[in-house]
Amino acid sequence: MTLLALALSIQQAPCPHTIINWVIRLTIVRLDSARTLRGLPLDRAPFRHGLMWMIDISIGLGSGKMLAVLAFDAHHHQRESKAPTLRQVHGIGVAVATSWTGETIADFLKRRIATMGRPAASLKDNGSDLHQAVA
Repeated sequence: MTLLALALSIQQAPCPHTIINWVIRLTIVRLDSARTLRGLPLDRAPFRHGLMWMIDISIGLGSGKMLAVLAFDAHHHQRESKAPTLRQVHGIGVAVATSWTGETIADFLKRRIATMGRPAASLKDNGSDLHQAVA
């Protein structure tokens, strides 16, 4: 906390209780923002960010299949000549199930959209389940 205080030019490092209160307040604000989107059909939900989502399913835990959604700035390639690095990629969500269908993937994506807003675009392989979910 002291290093954070120095980096932010704060005279005294915040105590753990202060940090907890800040995180709780941020959570409340984000939940309130998500509530305003819940009643909207997905085609009318506003773009809330300029992120491109990468969606993939792979065998992750035992026989379970892991669905992962990562995001990076949709304008990355206009600004950079290199591929995004780990510092430029953000985790949007991950879930494990014994199997995934287009419908279950779509439900997962809808919950992410209700929280984060719609992505500017999405990248995925040509799997029929992912194609159905995104459609």
